[in-house]
Amino acid sequence: MSAKDAVIEISSDVADIINTGFQFTVSNTKSVPSFDDDDLTFEYGETKRAKQIETCVLYIDIRNSTQISLTHKHHPEFLGRLYVAFTKGMMKAAEYHGGRVRNIIGDRIMVVFPKEACFTSAVHCAITMNMVAQDINRQFPTITFKCGIGIDYGQMLVLKTGLYRRGEERNSTRNLVWLGQPANIASKLTDLANKDIKESKVKVAYKAIQSFLGRGLLGYGYTSPTLGKLLQSPKPIPEKVEKEFTTDEFVRNLWWSDAYSKLNHLPGELESFGILEIKTTTKSILITESVYNGYKAHNTGANDIIKGWWTPQQVKIPNFSGKVYGASLVWV
Repeated sequence: MSAKDAVIEISSDVADIINTGFQFTVSNTKSVPSFDDDDLTFEYGETKRAKQIETCVLYIDIRNSTQISLTHKHHPEFLGRLYVAFTKGMMKAAEYHGGRVRNIIGDRIMVVFPKEACFTSAVHCAITMNMVAQDINRQFPTITFKCGIGIDYGQMLVLKTGLYRRGEERNSTRNLVWLGQPANIASKLTDLANKDIKESKVKVAYKAIQSFLGRGLLGYGYTSPTLGKLLQSPKPIPEKVEKEFTTDEFVRNLWWSDAYSKLNHLPGELESFGILEIKTTTKSILITESVYNGYKAHNTGANDIIKGWWTPQQVKIPNFSGKVYGASLVWV
């Protein structure tokens, strides 16, 4: 078959997908779709059937896996033992908590939970996985082994995709695709969990506006002692104020005073500024607010809820504005 013939065949497949029916069924609340699910189809000439499920999805990933692989690239036996230990350990942890492993890509594992009690199952699974990761680190003392875990909740569309093949290629040419925000957000949380994050901020020192309104309103040469007195706060304002801004905030608030031939910053009269490098380490388990609220509702008397061990995290996820909670818990 020529490349042109292959393109013609592929075009026929695309037309089949467009022209045949496409149905969605709501999955049983206790069932996580699998590839062998009879309600999922992808064969040529047949109505394509997919499922929707609303539940928790968890991802776990090894931190610094690229660095580990490069450092031990000449020790394939060591890498083999490490990755087998990670995969087997995390799959067993998922199984113990009722989770269903639905994807393994390198050092990243995806787990989906039956909807019933999914919040508790997912969070407890994450705690167990965090403990397993610490145990792997103990048993592989020549490296620093850490994992990041992310969990989200919501509705996902499940599709069967791939090519129908027989023989040894059967399993490698077919897969399930999980579409929707929970899979996307959980994956991004995993990228940020248990990670050193460096952030640059600008530390600015300036005179508060109230301290120089009397001699010149914002440096434009308009002197008004009465106005300055009226605008002064009843609380004493220090002449010099120090505040931290993001780089973008700092640049946006800069302005030039022609009256004083001086660069200023919007909150006041600029005196000095400098770059601050801030390093923080996120918690090893990150969950969205929907997961936290669901877990809290079902575990009001649990220690991690009563003692406030889940704390808001300052992480940024593109196209996501919800709150994120984090903890680095293990069982005791």
